[in-house]
Amino acid sequence: MEQWEKLESIAIKNAVEVIGRGKTRQEINTACIGFDIETTNDEATESAYMYIWQIAINGRAYYGRIWDDFFCLLAILRQKLTGKIIIFIHNMGFEMSFLLPRLYRAGNLSRIFAREVREPLEVETTDGFIFRDTMALTNMSLQALAKNYCRTQKLVGDLDYSIPRSSTTPLTATELAYCENDVLILSEYAEYLHNEFTRQGAKIPYTATGIVRRLVKKQFHGWDYKNACDKVSRLYPQTVDKYNFTMKWLYRGAFCHAQTAICGEVLENVHSHDLKSAYPAEMAHRLYPMSPFKTIPANRVDEHIKRGFAVIMLVEFYNIRAKGAHVLESRHKVIEESGAEYDNGRLYYADKITVFITEIDLAIYNMMYKFSEMKILGAKAAAKAPLPDYLLKPLFAVYQQKEEIGKQLKADPDNSDLKAMYTSIKGKLNSFYGMCVARLNLEEVTYDGAWGKTRSTTYNEEICKSVLSPYWGIYITAYTRLTICTAITALGKHAYYSDTDSIKHNATFEYFDRFNAHIEAVNKRMCETYKLDFNVFKNLGKFDYEGTYKRFKTLGAKRYIVEEPNKEGVLEVKCTVAGLPKNTFKTFAKQIGNDEAFKRFEPDLTFDISGKNAHKYNDETTAIIAGETMHEYGSCYIYSVGFCMRVDSGFLVIINKRKELTQ
Repeated sequence: MEQWEKLESIAIKNAVEVIGRGKTRQEINTACIGFDIETTNDEATESAYMYIWQIAINGRAYYGRIWDDFFCLLAILRQKLTGKIIIFIHNMGFEMSFLLPRLYRAGNLSRIFAREVREPLEVETTDGFIFRDTMALTNMSLQALAKNYCRTQKLVGDLDYSIPRSSTTPLTATELAYCENDVLILSEYAEYLHNEFTRQGAKIPYTATGIVRRLVKKQFHGWDYKNACDKVSRLYPQTVDKYNFTMKWLYRGAFCHAQTAICGEVLENVHSHDLKSAYPAEMAHRLYPMSPFKTIPANRVDEHIKRGFAVIMLVEFYNIRAKGAHVLESRHKVIEESGAEYDNGRLYYADKITVFITEIDLAIYNMMYKFSEMKILGAKAAAKAPLPDYLLKPLFAVYQQKEEIGKQLKADPDNSDLKAMYTSIKGKLNSFYGMCVARLNLEEVTYDGAWGKTRSTTYNEEICKSVLSPYWGIYITAYTRLTICTAITALGKHAYYSDTDSIKHNATFEYFDRFNAHIEAVNKRMCETYKLDFNVFKNLGKFDYEGTYKRFKTLGAKRYIVEEPNKEGVLEVKCTVAGLPKNTFKTFAKQIGNDEAFKRFEPDLTFDISGKNAHKYNDETTAIIAGETMHEYGSCYIYSVGFCMRVDSGFLVIINKRKELTQ
């Protein structure tokens, strides 16, 4: 890695290329640039300071130690390169907490686009530099991005962040190499993005979901897009208040629950089954609301459900109780309650609850609960039909690509190009669902030396630009919950744990075989309808057998530990706990052994050093670091925090009572 002054001594390739012909002819800048900073903390003032910045340009890295030098380098680049110059940053919100105040003070901030306060997706300067966030585009860590897309890999553990460093602190070759690799990764990923988008005459999307939005938009010709917007806008709730109510109370995420009876127990030979592309399958297989919801009498709800209508309803349940080992409704989706008790955050029983549900949710309620009375306070119905072709056609195309690349990757598992392609395509496939549940953004995030928000568009203006109904996302998750809850109800006490599209159990495979045979028949009809290759789509939405754990233990939703053989056949412990980095427990287990790891996996599991970080944003600060006065106009102070596995007190009582009875 060269010092920044040496940039002038080498020839920088002018990365401006010409694409298109005639009216479509345009000049584009394809310089592959990645930027990153390293910071040091002052614990006394809880502030942070940049002590080295690094930039990679077309695969060559440079560095500097102060901000003035960085702006000098930008000036050099501006002289040598024409057009807009894109600089890629991973997790740009961190770097921009330092850089934005400087750009603003210098009058060099032209435009900012952010999805939330302190979460910029694009920052443009007055002299034509555009900073873009690669994390928003990939939803990956830099290490994962490198693994899937790049030749250069992230170096881990070579930079000790606890050492105080100033802008004059000497850095070792190892430390510089660590810094260099980070920006070389971004430069290589920039090349991938330019090939995928810029050289194709397309703007690089802001997010992973944006990539899919573009695929959908390509399905339209002429006035088709406007016509689709007009039709879909009529499918939205009539007012913004009704929209907010619908999204708050009607939309439910994935089902995740552990059977209370086995929580805290070490179970042997636990099988795992996982739905193959669950959300895309439900999108392809099911019917969705395709007309405006209209009010219907409460006494005609059953009639409309039997006739195949989509029905949404505000309902009161009285004396509601769970039928078996599993419970459904999340505490956060109960509008009103009395006499309620929850099992790991999900309703076990209540004297009365009020909920806003679809007919799909009602079917699951009838499957998993018994109740003395159900009173419908209000209901609306809409006609159902398959999702539109402009959504399904690109979905099918991406799924087919995923399957084809997946086959090639199985035959050549070390092929980095295939890995990158598979990762990209898999992300695209998952984004079809993400696009359907994206909330309307009626506010614009602003920065004028301080972050803020302002009303940007009205509700009617926003919905007139959409070709996706919010009800489609609501029904995708509802259908997936129906599939999973039907399975765990059939398996009964043999179903131990479920999360989104997976089931951990000790049942025979009979149910899964029957289900898969049914889905294969569904896929055959789907392929006949849409003229698809059945050999490609025959397994879409089936349950895949993922393997059998030697040992399994759970303490509730998003809290479980397994023991299974690794690639070498050695039994290895893996842990999934919300908020705890996987490698933290993996390292811990290797130190203490598998048996002890299972013993220690209890509600009071605590790590003083967890691998988790917290952050604090600062305005202007000054501190003396390693004997030098350091100054920032804005910063983000990142610090390590511990972790304690918190278990709901009520749920803990249930677990402990069961333990007492079995001792």
